Amino acid sequence: MKERAGALTAQEDRWAWADQGKCIGRADLFYNSDDESKVRRRRKEKQAKRLCETCPVKSRCQQHAMENRELYGVWGGLSENDRHRLAGRSRSG
Repeated sequence: MKERAGALTAQEDRWAWADQGKCIGRADLFYNSDDESKVRRRRKEKQAKRLCETCPVKSRCQQHAMENRELYGVWGGLSENDRHRLAGRSRSG
């Protein structure tokens, strides 16, 4: 089967919703690096969650994170610990 010009690939279609997220270009806010202090991490998490509050794809983002067991970052307003708690798993740290 020949792909039509301009048609999305399966991978692109799977992530199409993310193009509408308020997080576009802000990965630095949604993910922490190992060398950041706990205070800085918490501050960034709070800012990321605030941005998620009015995001048009918040529920789709949460769904993706839970279904794919995303381990890192804030997804749909949920932190790593939030997702672990919702999934019934505990996480030390």
